[in-house]
Amino acid sequence: MAVKKEQIFLVSGRLMNASGHLVGEVQTGIVCSIDKESVRTFVHKNSPELNILSITSYIEYESVINKIKATFQGSNRDWKISKDPILDNL
Repeated sequence: MAVKKEQIFLVSGRLMNASGHLVGEVQTGIVCSIDKESVRTFVHKNSPELNILSITSYIEYESVINKIKATFQGSNRDWKISKDPILDNL
């Protein structure tokens, strides 16, 4: 069975020690599941020491990319494009 893009989630988190303190670097991985709540349940069951910082779906990333493209094409006026002058020297 192939995984649908609606079932792909990027999960970021940090490990939590026995004292409840976050330790180490942020870890990022992909979890395939039905929805965000199912991802959260799966991660807590399989990695209870991981404190989830974010869960972002493939669809959400795809939506942002489409908005970026629309902004540069001029059809999304909700977002402003700012250009750092340092780019003029490249």
